[in-house]
Amino acid sequence: MNENELIKALIQGDRNAFNLLVEKHKDMVFAVCFSFLNNTLDAEDTSQEVFIQIYKSIHQFKHKSTLKTWIYRIAISKSSDFIKKKKRKKRYAVLSRYQDVESVSSSTILTPQKILENKENLILLHQAIDLLSEKAKSTFILQHFLCKTNTEIAELLDMPKSTVDSHLKRSKEKIKKSLSGIL
Repeated sequence: MNENELIKALIQGDRNAFNLLVEKHKDMVFAVCFSFLNNTLDAEDTSQEVFIQIYKSIHQFKHKSTLKTWIYRIAISKSSDFIKKKKRKKRYAVLSRYQDVESVSSSTILTPQKILENKENLILLHQAIDLLSEKAKSTFILQHFLCKTNTEIAELLDMPKSTVDSHLKRSKEKIKKSLSGIL
């Protein structure tokens, strides 16, 4: 089923088409949500909200971008909404697990103290990212956690590439400034 056929079937309420959409995009949606929220349970909940939003608003899809890009935008928006809601309630996300342990080379000896230091540094990085504006945070996360190019980010966020470049430059400077003297 091509993208246009899938969209038509979704608009008609075809459950099999919706299941196909979820199966095809669930990993990408979860990755986007996790990159913003840094918490597995919050990312799973937000991912479900993304697919509910897609189901409710598929008839509003304008074909100005690909379906995947539209889904990315919804995932970013829902993740940003979750963060705003969480900040209003003054709850702070707790790092549930440290993801980078597997990426450390086998020649590196990981002591409990070193693992704790890495977790603390990751928490500080996420706190610095949280200080960014919504657009700057989105561009930074899309580039550094989801490995998107500046051109892809411009398309996903519907902004000129030069604006993406500017957001990325300022976000890197702000994060560097926030972390200077700490790390």
